[in-house]
Amino acid sequence: MTAGRGITHTEESANQARHLHSVQLWIALPKAEQKRAPAFDHYPDLPTWLEGGLRATLLAGSFAGRTAPGRFYSPLVGIDLRCCEAAVALLNLNPEYEYGILPLEGYLSVNGEIFASNELAFLGKGLSEVALQAFDASHSLLLGGVPFSEDIHVWWNFVAHDKAEIDEALQAWNNLDRRRFGDVEGFDGNRLIAPEPL
Repeated sequence: MTAGRGITHTEESANQARHLHSVQLWIALPKAEQKRAPAFDHYPDLPTWLEGGLRATLLAGSFAGRTAPGRFYSPLVGIDLRCCEAAVALLNLNPEYEYGILPLEGYLSVNGEIFASNELAFLGKGLSEVALQAFDASHSLLLGGVPFSEDIHVWWNFVAHDKAEIDEALQAWNNLDRRRFGDVEGFDGNRLIAPEPL
C-alpha cells in the first residue's frame, strides 16, 4: 500500500478466533514523493532462495541480483529469514545502507552478539557483510536502506516531513474530510478517531 497524500483502509481478520502474529513495515516516502496518489498492489509471488541454511524471501527492494516487485521510492531492502533448525549464513551488505535485524521468533547471533525475539540488532552503516547464526528454528527480518537526510515525523497513522503536515492530516481525518480520506466500501464499523499529539 502506498499511502501518498492519504489513504483509508481497514484491517480485519477473516477468523476472529485465530491469533495472528504479523509484522507491518512502514516505509517513509521521500519528500518529493509524499503527495503522490495513493495505491494498493498485491504481489503473491516474491523472490525466495536458500542462504546458508536460511530460507530468504525478498520483501522489498533489491538484494544479490534479485528485485522484489512493488513500488519503492528510495534505495532499500527487506528480507524475511527463516529456518527450521540451526543455520549459519554470511550475507553481503551494501555499505551505503544502514541495517537492522529483528528476530521475531527464536534467538539469533548477529556478528557474534545474541539477540532474542523483539530485540533489534542495529548495525548502522558501512558494513559489507553480516554473520548470522540461528541455534534452532527462528524467524527474523533484515531491513536496510540509504539513511534519509530529511526529517521524518510519525504520529498514529500519519507520516510526514514536518509537524504541520501531521497536524493537517490529523484534523482532516478526525473531521471526516472525505475528499482526503474516503470511506472503505463494505466496512461495517466506526472510523477510529486519531489521538491528539502529545
